[in-house]
Amino acid sequence: MHARFVRYAVAPTLWLIAALAFAEPTTIRTFTIPEHGSLQLSAPQSWPVETRSAPNHPLPTIAFGPGEGATYQVLVTPLPSADKGQAPLAAGALKKMVEHAADDARAQSIEKSLAVKEFKSGAHVGYYFSATDRAPRPDEFKYMTQGMFGLGDMLITFTILTNDGYESVVPAALTMIRNAVELKDL
Repeated sequence: MHARFVRYAVAPTLWLIAALAFAEPTTIRTFTIPEHGSLQLSAPQSWPVETRSAPNHPLPTIAFGPGEGATYQVLVTPLPSADKGQAPLAAGALKKMVEHAADDARAQSIEKSLAVKEFKSGAHVGYYFSATDRAPRPDEFKYMTQGMFGLGDMLITFTILTNDGYESVVPAALTMIRNAVELKDL
């Protein structure tokens, strides 16, 4: 009985050690959020990154992924509260916003329903859903994971786009977002 217990206890431990040995190292990258502070993201070292600005949108979108021959892309847009000292969005309101986005995405997805999932880090909470495009064009992505994560008085919106063979990007991106750090200006 004791030997059987040890065998069952050792197998998961060995699996965890093997998974950690093959995990890609990360690097902390810091992005300035105008009139707010900074956002730190710990992303896999191999992920190229750039910030993109739109003329009618003052906040940058942080884009991870290869530029040429894109096989995945992780888009992160931090949105500080409209007014300093404004209360962060309640988890229920955040979930409703993600549910609305899932309803919109369902029209183009293979899935008949898109489950909204919760993920947490301490007191911070977020929601996301995943969808498969019914008919992606050759220059589009087949899979999308999209959601929002409340980080203090900052709201992080994200879209993770992948194609076949890049399934590991989604958990890595969700971990990066879950472990994000908000640094406020003093």
